[in-house]
Order: sequence, then structure tokens, then C-alpha cells
Amino acid sequence: MSAYLSYLYRCGEKRVYGQIVTFESRRGEKMFERYGFKVMNRAEITKYRAFYPESVYLSTVIKNLETAEPLSAYSNSPV
Repeated sequence: MSAYLSYLYRCGEKRVYGQIVTFESRRGEKMFERYGFKVMNRAEITKYRAFYPESVYLSTVIKNLETAEPLSAYSNSPV
């Protein structure tokens, strides 16, 4: 993914965004922050209430490529 984000930056893209399904106990905001993404919105997907025991969300994330560091599972900031 780092190579792809570097490619986008070299092609003139300044930011990237995406949407991903997240759960109450998995893929939280801190996980995205660890990789340099900011969670802009998180909305519950209610159609899964009858099928899944915890809340399911659609999260919108954004990453600024102009100030981005390479993706890494390890960061200098405490989690």
C-alpha cells in the first residue's frame, strides 16, 4: 500500500479517502491513526442488527499524502 500511495503522490494527488466496514471491537479509530489516516465519519449500518451481535459501521477515512510518513504498523506515538 505504501508503494501505491507514493505513486498517487508522484502523480499529483494530495489526499486519498476510502470507506471501510468496521466493528465495535475491530478496526477502531486508533488503528487507522496508526497508519496515518483520520476517521472523518462513522455511521452505523443497521441492516446487520438482526445478524451480528455487535454494532457494524461504515467508516470514512482520509490520508493527507503531502504530510504522510510511510505506512508502518509501528509509530512513534503511543497507542
